[in-house]
Amino acid sequence: MAGNIIIIHFAGATWDEISPWLDLRATRRRDRMWNYPENDYTLRLYDYPDICTEYEPGDLESLRTLLGGMPSLSLCLELRRSRGNPACDRAEELILSLLSAFSGVVDDNWVTDHYWVLGELESGNSKSHGRFLDCYRTQISDA
Repeated sequence: MAGNIIIIHFAGATWDEISPWLDLRATRRRDRMWNYPENDYTLRLYDYPDICTEYEPGDLESLRTLLGGMPSLSLCLELRRSRGNPACDRAEELILSLLSAFSGVVDDNWVTDHYWVLGELESGNSKSHGRFLDCYRTQISDA
């Protein structure tokens, strides 16, 4: 997978439910592809059908355990690199809304501890690589 990719895996949601939800919040570019937010987008959202060919067997098994089965659908969020930390902020905002509306988990594509559930995001939990999306944030030093 390319860098700066986040994937939300849903447990039971369908495109008939997700698409109208996204249409209210993002600009549809074509079938199952949106830009978010509408003005000056920082994220591109699109269908991710390749989970079975791109995920390692151990990652698939962990995901099945978390979701109670294979995802009903997966949505890729591609961060616009030129937007840096604001893209991370927008992604976190959108993911919290999506996971509040639809059951699922998010994969921040890090090497270990990469699956996050809604409760972890809401509480600001840290994992081996920091808080959610810290792996993509630019750290500004006080020189």
